[in-house]
Amino acid sequence: MIEGARTTAQLSRDLGVSVNQLRRWKERFGENSAKGKGVAASADNAELEKALRELALVKEEREILKKALAVFSRRPG
Repeated sequence: MIEGARTTAQLSRDLGVSVNQLRRWKERFGENSAKGKGVAASADNAELEKALRELALVKEEREILKKALAVFSRRPG
């Protein structure tokens, strides 16, 4: 259907599902979904955003530790 090799009606008959069901699947999971990427990509984006937040937190913690090391490394006097 997406590749254009067969019509929606042919695929519907071959798979034993309705034409409307194929269209719903295409909208939900296909390349032409509302976001242009499908549901799987949405999950990947969420995972990427989580990883980026964690990375920002780790970088902030590292900077704090660098400053603490500098403070505690000073020799008195």
